[in-house]
Amino acid sequence: MNKFDPISAAKRAHKKWSVLAICLAVVAVCILVTPLRIWFSKAFAALGSADVGAVISLIRSYGSWAAAISFLLMVLQSVAAPIPAFLLTLSNAAIFGWWQGAILSWSSAMAGASLCFFLARALGRDTVAKLIGRSSMGAVETFFERYGKHTILICRLLPFLSFDAVSYMAGLTSMDFWSFFLATGLGQLPATIIYSYVGGILTGGLKYFVYGLTSLFAFSVVIFMAKQLYNNRNSPAQNVFFPGCALMELDPAIVQKTLDALRKEVPDMALCPLCCGYPARYARSAAIYEKKAARLRKSLERRGVKRIYSACPNCTQMLGAMVGYEIIPIWGILARTYEQGPVDQSKTWALHDPCPTRWDAEIHESVRALLRRAGVPMAEFPYNREGTHCCGQFHMLHRADPAKSANMCKSRAEEAPVPRIVSYCQGCINSFTKEGVEAAHILELLYGPSRYKGWFNRFRTRYFPFGGPKEKA
Repeated sequence: MNKFDPISAAKRAHKKWSVLAICLAVVAVCILVTPLRIWFSKAFAALGSADVGAVISLIRSYGSWAAAISFLLMVLQSVAAPIPAFLLTLSNAAIFGWWQGAILSWSSAMAGASLCFFLARALGRDTVAKLIGRSSMGAVETFFERYGKHTILICRLLPFLSFDAVSYMAGLTSMDFWSFFLATGLGQLPATIIYSYVGGILTGGLKYFVYGLTSLFAFSVVIFMAKQLYNNRNSPAQNVFFPGCALMELDPAIVQKTLDALRKEVPDMALCPLCCGYPARYARSAAIYEKKAARLRKSLERRGVKRIYSACPNCTQMLGAMVGYEIIPIWGILARTYEQGPVDQSKTWALHDPCPTRWDAEIHESVRALLRRAGVPMAEFPYNREGTHCCGQFHMLHRADPAKSANMCKSRAEEAPVPRIVSYCQGCINSFTKEGVEAAHILELLYGPSRYKGWFNRFRTRYFPFGGPKEKA
């Protein structure tokens, strides 16, 4: 684990506050100086109108300064205004001609993207989250970590996409500036030229023909990325981390951090974001379950999997019925490798043992060792371990008999010695939170709360996975 360096931390904090002070000073000047305030009001009104004519009129009104004003507007919309850049791209083509407008649009867009990148590096994720919103951050951050350059390339291919969120998020990743700059420049250049040309001279059917060619080009790149993602999901791996469907409802960043911790002990571990078939087995039909199980076996055989490291108690049971694989719960490894740092110790959590683990003393001990290692204040239910009571989710009871499931969950929650519950089964957590109980998965305590929970996260983790073992530095 890297040692904490107070001098470096102080320098980073000083840098952050210095940049914030400069930004606040600029904002204050723009507000207090009347001519600047009027200009910014006009600029935001023109950009916010989504009217190319209004933007053209604004830029032309500055005569010989029109190019400089256009450059400033492009940087402004990149940094502060979530407005599509195509308004300025088309306006520049109409005012300066297609090739001069393309140069102006490309260079100013690069300046704005670079400024966003460095602002994110200086200010950190908390400040960036306030600028672009946590939902926007969560939607792209984990994909950036593995496919950063490809993500930027796709986003830059289409000028009608806003720059700011992509550029800010790139600044929060480990990507170096020149990789970001190159991907942004290459991705933005062809689209800027084509849209400038279209906006400057083409009309009617020919314009739509060029639009179609541009879309086809972007679609080709998407197909290329899909192929890369497919290769990553089907790469050979003897050891795989199987988070399970319910756990994949959490932020993909949590799944990724868990995988990173597991790789400290099993370096060649890959992600297996598939379904064990538990919902189909108990809530649908045997035929559907057999189809899902067959697909899972085929995928595991194709990858040459020998050991499955499972996070979900239900998955552990379901996978244990499959002959030919060693099923290993992840909690013992995490208890040895977790190094995220101290967690919030202001709250005490009641630890709930899921009923599928009722007779697995090794899991019980590993989970408690992990909580102690992380410094999580913990209290025990009066009935736990082999005597634990069900939360109401076992065998999909919440689907078969919702009322009975709810009563069981409320009864279990009333047994908690403190008003908040932690568990290592996301199904149990969903059951408790549905009944209004404060509850969190143990991985949320270790790696931070999930900003959003739901099917979209499952989609992101399943179809944009983190791939195989990380390359050595």
